[in-house]
Amino acid sequence: MHVPSTNNSFEATNRVIKDEDTLRERIVLSRFTVILFWIVKRWSKERDPASVNSKKFEHLSLIKLSNWIDGYNWTNLSKDVISVLDVDKTIYYLPANETTTITNE
Repeated sequence: MHVPSTNNSFEATNRVIKDEDTLRERIVLSRFTVILFWIVKRWSKERDPASVNSKKFEHLSLIKLSNWIDGYNWTNLSKDVISVLDVDKTIYYLPANETTTITNE
């Protein structure tokens, strides 16, 4: 609870491996190990900071101060929330714009 159900960076890396390296085919573990060593070697060269054409790796996500302030102010609006329980999920409704109340309609 209270955490994302997926790890988007992991999913993205998994997709790159499937699209570029294994071509989405099932392979035996020994062949996959060889492919993994090749991937690590290639990615290491691509991300070498001494290389002119290196891919930069971001250690910290850069969020502008204005976005932090907007998010903080939005959470302090104390908007009403209506939750509707469906068969296998809960749907949340919030009022739009600057209004803070919402009706069932």
